[in-house]
Amino acid sequence: MAKITLSYICANTLIYDTVNALETRYDVGVHVDLMDGHFVPRLGVHPEIIDILKEELEVPIDVHCMITANNHAWKDILSSNADVIYVHYEAFHSDEHALEFLNQDKRLRLAFKPHWPLKQIYSILANLASNDDFLLMAYNPGITNQDRTYNLDDLKDI
Repeated sequence: MAKITLSYICANTLIYDTVNALETRYDVGVHVDLMDGHFVPRLGVHPEIIDILKEELEVPIDVHCMITANNHAWKDILSSNADVIYVHYEAFHSDEHALEFLNQDKRLRLAFKPHWPLKQIYSILANLASNDDFLLMAYNPGITNQDRTYNLDDLKDI
């Protein structure tokens, strides 16, 4: 069965109807974006939505945290029932800081903005990550003129 992950970027009740309509044909999950205004403009979803969606939809939830590593919201995010939690490499002041943060919860994975060369991402993952699952942003939300995106042909064999 093909897998599809629906993005829940703003509070929108249509997600429930969409999941129900698709779950008979697809392995459905939900992707939640949390933003603090540091990486991208702040939008209206809060960490509490993670457990609401997990309970009501009964599908895997992955969370993309575009927030700083010292944000108070991490307490709620890490105590949630999210299946996977992505944190931006840019949120850390050093690799040691990143490693300490990632080691606190096995669900934590790294996310990268589009300006990172793939070779550098692999080097970072080799030093910091216990697995090779990461989130690669195709573009920077909230920025109208994108100067760096990934060529899909470069990614097809990865």
